[in-house]
Amino acid sequence: MGGRSKQLAFELQVGDKFVVCAKFENEENSLFWVLKCVKHLYMYESDQPLTFDHNFIIEKGDEVMEGRYYKQLGRKETSFVMYLGKGLSYIYSHLVCASKFAMVQVSHK
Repeated sequence: MGGRSKQLAFELQVGDKFVVCAKFENEENSLFWVLKCVKHLYMYESDQPLTFDHNFIIEKGDEVMEGRYYKQLGRKETSFVMYLGKGLSYIYSHLVCASKFAMVQVSHK
């Protein structure tokens, strides 16, 4: 990954959905995570490193964006809901593997 992933991250705007590749071993056994962009790509400027989800460490000079996770829920693998139990997440730009796609809302009767 690298150039293409950073280009996908660069094109994200607030409200866009995007996908990041999951770490190989994770609690959810996920191959990827779906997020909603809440702050587009920027350079992390704090001198204080920031440890967050899955023990990623953000350091000064890292290119990141901020997002909120969707969680796979329901009988279908394609069913996702906003994960309200999880706060804001910082995401490395080079982990973005898809962006700017529609998520169709389905009524659950």
